Amino acid sequence: MMNLRGKIFDGEKLLFDGVNINLEHTPLSAEGLGKWRGDFYLKSKPTFDAGAEFRLELSDGRGGDIIVQAVGELTATLFMVSFHGTGALSLVRADATP
Repeated sequence: MMNLRGKIFDGEKLLFDGVNINLEHTPLSAEGLGKWRGDFYLKSKPTFDAGAEFRLELSDGRGGDIIVQAVGELTATLFMVSFHGTGALSLVRADATP
């Protein structure tokens, strides 16, 4: 599993910036799509639940659409959001920093 920094968007609206993203990406399948999933942590309870759809943009320039699978409360001030990607995890920014 890789650890990257990222941003979470709801449409064009930036929801979270500089989030630590734990990401697992499997190689391309016969259909040409890799599978990817991951999680990130928030310091306050999110206002969304499982099933919410967002766009993820990683610091290495890749990104894609995600669907929240679960939101869990680890402590009163730490929440884990797990997600899976829909479609390809692809290059979205050429000016990225690895």
